[in-house]
Amino acid sequence: MARDKESTLLLFFQAVGQPERLKMLGMMANRPHTVLEIATSLGIKKTAVQHHLTRLQAMDLIIENSQLINCTYQLNSEALERLEQLVNEDHITKA
Repeated sequence: MARDKESTLLLFFQAVGQPERLKMLGMMANRPHTVLEIATSLGIKKTAVQHHLTRLQAMDLIIENSQLINCTYQLNSEALERLEQLVNEDHITKA
């Protein structure tokens, strides 16, 4: 696997390596959510949610919709598809 692909995958797993972040991604896979909705659902502070969202945004795993009064976040399915392609490309070259 090329080093840039390896680095991308490592960053991805670091970004989703927290249980709260995995739960957030699961929530956002169904529909967009506000920070308050996420905080309430997970029972954590809004500042903690913002911290986790920042990490997920850094990997382009979520999309922020700030055109609404309450900013919402949703899963970026295109980013997940790109990550899947990276994994599949490496698997194909080793087959």
